[in-house]
Amino acid sequence: MSVGIASACAEVGLATVLTASHGRLQWDNALGFGVIVTGKAQFAFSPGQSFGLLDFSKRIRTGAITRASNGDILFTDSGAKAVEAALKTAFRPGTIAAGSRGARPRIAAIIIDPGHGGKDPGTIQPASELPKGANPLEEKNLVLTVGLDVYHELQAKYPDKKIVITRKRDVYLSLEQRTQIANRIVLKPNEAKIFVSIHANASFDHSAHGFEVWYLPPNYQRTVVNPKTIGTSSKAVLPILNNMREQEYETESIMLGKDILGGIHGVIGASEVDRGLKSNDWFVVRNSKMPAVLIEVGFVSNPEEAKRLSSPSYLKRLAGGIVAGISRFVTFFDTKSGFLE
Repeated sequence: MSVGIASACAEVGLATVLTASHGRLQWDNALGFGVIVTGKAQFAFSPGQSFGLLDFSKRIRTGAITRASNGDILFTDSGAKAVEAALKTAFRPGTIAAGSRGARPRIAAIIIDPGHGGKDPGTIQPASELPKGANPLEEKNLVLTVGLDVYHELQAKYPDKKIVITRKRDVYLSLEQRTQIANRIVLKPNEAKIFVSIHANASFDHSAHGFEVWYLPPNYQRTVVNPKTIGTSSKAVLPILNNMREQEYETESIMLGKDILGGIHGVIGASEVDRGLKSNDWFVVRNSKMPAVLIEVGFVSNPEEAKRLSSPSYLKRLAGGIVAGISRFVTFFDTKSGFLE
């Protein structure tokens, strides 16, 4: 039962608002903004403003939000009540249609991106490591095989979601085209999408082997918030909202990467090395405005691993591991209303 906020108070402290809304605070000291998070919604605010944003989209008028001399954040009485009401009514099971504002967040689209293709073969098995008379293993071909298997498995598993693959055959796509395909997918309110790029590795050290997943470094700042969809063009507010969304994407990318690593390890087991989760500003990762990861499924430069990567059954297992990881992420996201609960 709600504690409620007494109407007799001219100003209400943040602690009282948190208690009344059954929320917890996430605070960014560097940028000076906070998010009140409940199991139903998120309310973003900043001292000095007279409004906040519910779920990054709906503006809630609060009156002046101020900071007291002792550092406490204060809301007007009417503003505190507005915040409490917004957080409590954001989602009511059975009363709000799926996909409408306030409904439970869900992954609505999954984009699979087999790297390279056409005139761009990607990395190629070194001639010195080839059996006599054998054709070299090309990255573009093996990642297309894996990508198509992932694509078809996800289609069968999630008929209610939009499953997209950037290429279905041996054609060249620029890096810009790949991210445009992903970014142009239109979502309804409270829907999300994820981007998974599939590649193979190579090294001058032919003993290097194993699989790994990459995500965008935390210090790389993108513009991921569209002023038209947020409803404000304020130069003071937009950087705050952008930082919040970027942090959300970072958290989700890390979790997606860990789930995929676990999924691959579950089907490959001890036959290959899990090289772990790493960060780098790969083009397709930094330009996809959503949680995004890049998978390296193995090293074509390693003689033993190249043999496995030439095996259709091994590639099928790799695809199954990737699907298992994506599925674990999707299940957690869809049942937990995102990751900022």
